[in-house]
Amino acid sequence: MKQKHTHRPLNSRQKRFLDHFHETGNAGQSWIEAGYKSSYTVACSAASRFLQREDAQEYLKGLQGADRDKSGLSRQHLIRRLENILDSEDARDIDVISACREIGRMIGAYESDQPANPPTETLSQFMDSQAFGPDC
Repeated sequence: MKQKHTHRPLNSRQKRFLDHFHETGNAGQSWIEAGYKSSYTVACSAASRFLQREDAQEYLKGLQGADRDKSGLSRQHLIRRLENILDSEDARDIDVISACREIGRMIGAYESDQPANPPTETLSQFMDSQAFGPDC
């Protein structure tokens, strides 16, 4: 049985990182801005690991909830607005395509119940299986 990791409460630097990440979406730069001393590459890696923690996810959900409360926007409101764009005769094609894509993402249309198919052969196996002439 896998043991669940328990973490100490988030410290001020971790919260600063999460606050900055929430605003910018840039994990590596947010890591550095929070006061962690590292190269950008190392910062990206460390931030990625940290963002997988349950307590970090919960903190981000709280920030997102606060944003939702401030804006008054709900998921249904956003979908209705996107539907208005789809139905508008004045909408540009790019706007309609973007609205379709966003609605699809919001309703989970792109999530597959099927696991991704792993590659069945390597490039060298593929090349070996092909009938090439003697000059190849």
